[in-house]
This record gives sequence, C-alpha cells and structure tokens, in this order.
Amino acid sequence: MSRELELEGAKELSKAFDALEHKTTYRILRRAIRFAATPTKKAMYQKAHVSDRLADSVAVVNSQKDKGAIFIGPRKGSGYFGYLGPFFEQGGKERFTKDGKSTGVMPRYVFAEPSIDNTIDQDTQRFSQRLGVVLDRELEKLRR
Repeated sequence: MSRELELEGAKELSKAFDALEHKTTYRILRRAIRFAATPTKKAMYQKAHVSDRLADSVAVVNSQKDKGAIFIGPRKGSGYFGYLGPFFEQGGKERFTKDGKSTGVMPRYVFAEPSIDNTIDQDTQRFSQRLGVVLDRELEKLRR
C-alpha cells in the first residue's frame, strides 16, 4: 500500500535537485523519508503487539527489490518475523480436519493501515521540515 501526496513548491525543489548529482539527491530524500516515517513506525509497533515477534520486526528499511523505495512495516528475512504480518492483517479462512471438524478461524487484526492513516499528516510535516534542513546542508556543502 502506498500513498501519494501533493507537494507545494515542486518546481523550486526540482531546480534545487537539478543542481545536485543523483546520488546526493537520493541520499537527501532517503534521510527525509526515514525521519518522517518514525511516527508511523512507532504507531505500527504499538498496534502490532498482538505478537511480540511481529512488533519487534516492524522497521523502516530500504527496499531490496525497488531501488530508492523505503518500506515501513514488518521486516522480512533472517531473524525477523515479518511474514506474520499478512496473517494478522488478512486473517485466515476457516479450516477443517479430515473428520470435518472446524479448527477455527484466525480473526483479522489490522495494524498497518490504521497506523499510516493516523500519522499521515504528522509524517508529511516531518518530511517537509527534514527535507528543508537536509537540502540546505547539502547545498551549503556545494557552496564551499
């Protein structure tokens, strides 16, 4: 799930980024996004405590598949239990034994989407603040 936001001052920002090389632009955006994602990460961590293992795997990480993308949510991979996320988010269907007895249904426990919805305004504000600070630092380095 991703969110798109309108950005005021995009032309000025584009001009500033044109003055920088791609690697520097990527670094600036990555820092701003990671900083902005902290409230969502904290909210998701608190809501994911239906399972301590799932909560401990919530992180803000760089995507391995999509270069330049940043992912907020349960971390997957060695030593993490992010694979539990979809089970809690989507729940499970009713299953039956060979004898026809129901083993029950895993209820839905949605934690990711409400966390994002509740913190989106705070995230955008933090992003714009941090982007300005980091961009000013990088432009100051270039002026030296």
